[in-house]
Amino acid sequence: MDQMKLKACFTKSYFAMLVINYNLGENSRTIITDEVISPVSAPTFTSMLSDEEKEKPLDLIQDFFHVFYPIPESRHQLNMIYLKATAEGKVTDWKSLSDMFLFVKHFKKLIEAAYIISKNDIPSTVVETTTKINMVPKHILEKSKRFNNIQGFLPSATDPSDSLDPIKNLKVMFAEKSLGEMIQAFDQTYKCALFGIRAESKFYQDHLLNYLIYNIILDSCHLVYVRTFKSTEKENKS
Repeated sequence: MDQMKLKACFTKSYFAMLVINYNLGENSRTIITDEVISPVSAPTFTSMLSDEEKEKPLDLIQDFFHVFYPIPESRHQLNMIYLKATAEGKVTDWKSLSDMFLFVKHFKKLIEAAYIISKNDIPSTVVETTTKINMVPKHILEKSKRFNNIQGFLPSATDPSDSLDPIKNLKVMFAEKSLGEMIQAFDQTYKCALFGIRAESKFYQDHLLNYLIYNIILDSCHLVYVRTFKSTEKENKS
């Protein structure tokens, strides 16, 4: 492995170190975290998706970014949740708690849709080189191709080479962490933000690691959206 793409190193003497190797070719990753090594059963998980959404996860992903949360906004929402849960005195700009509830609902559904599409290859999402056209939504480029206009829509959580195949990124993220664990970890963080409970400092590294993972999922899903989106179909539906 020439390069470790994602590494979170946390050391505390009273924790056993758990090393997770994501060995999936040149984009393999190593994540080191300070969880106690012990066998645990996967948390129970109740799907939030309808039967139609399970059958058409790409539609859900496209609606997430095109209808509800363009990626600059979705990153901002995710940032506010994690800052509120870990930074004392952090004031968010939610107009009401219902704004947070709505994002949480849609983001959890996005995670589940990401898990579904990670089970299969989608050739149309794989590119040989990255360009503005295959990383930025068409309607954004039509306004302006200047960097200050498209900057917020470019991938920010992954290396450039990872942007070539976003489905592979999703496979990596779900290789060691089950869907139930993904949802459970996000629930724990957003509930800290909801009730104004600052997470204990000894758990900050876990929140940080999860934050990095969710941003990679967000970036990967956005690339899938850009490369599969059919504007005429969406406009006709609306």
